[in-house]
Amino acid sequence: MHQVKGFAGLDWSARGMARVIAWTVGGTLGAMVVAVGYDLLSLGPIDSDPRVISMIGSVGIPLVLAPGLFLFFTLKVRELAITQEKLRIAATTDGLTGILNRGAFIDAAEKILATGKKQSGALLVIDADHFKVINDRFGHHAGDEALVVITNAIRGVLRTGDLVGRLGGEEFGVFLPGTEYLKAAQIAERIRVGIERAALTSGRRLPELTVSVGGAMFDDPVEFSALFRVADRRLYEAKGAGRNRTAVGPMTEFSMDADVAEAV
Repeated sequence: MHQVKGFAGLDWSARGMARVIAWTVGGTLGAMVVAVGYDLLSLGPIDSDPRVISMIGSVGIPLVLAPGLFLFFTLKVRELAITQEKLRIAATTDGLTGILNRGAFIDAAEKILATGKKQSGALLVIDADHFKVINDRFGHHAGDEALVVITNAIRGVLRTGDLVGRLGGEEFGVFLPGTEYLKAAQIAERIRVGIERAALTSGRRLPELTVSVGGAMFDDPVEFSALFRVADRRLYEAKGAGRNRTAVGPMTEFSMDADVAEAV
């Protein structure tokens, strides 16, 4: 749930205080208008004593009771909205790195792919090399630090609209909608170099931290599962070629090679 900015830049979403104030004031005034209107329609002439007394009550009673009631209920609605937002964040965000978790990353990418429009883009799968060595040599706290280093380095390269998520363990996914082949290959290489440099300058110094990147390009409608399979196989190509390198290419080219190999 996103903030809804309105008058004076106030947050008018269900989580904002602006809506609480508006409902409290507006609800109170509304109750007073209804009460006074009822008196005007149902009681005697305006100069009669019962009419004057009733008008005073019509204004005074809502003014005393309504603000507290509206404030109480709108605050409860706000608390519920805040709780729902926290639950949404917890359900879609990786707790350590603060980026999308696997399910949320795949869902977001699939929504982009599901438009059915002709579009180009790329999926990168990034995996830390020899990550177990870092945990064994420096401890799991250093392993967590390494994952944060990787995350920050990836974030520093991406553009607005790009997606990044932790797929599990030391594996990350990056979805680049609207990206041509050369640009995707450049981004993959910048991620690899950025992580290597960041590891060398981190407070704990993690010279063993490098990543391998596999990427699959597409320029036709494609399912995420097929895109991931190709990117993952390219990742194993990069690791098999010595690690700390990238392997990015068109999905169709890889699929044709795989089909020929299976046919043989």
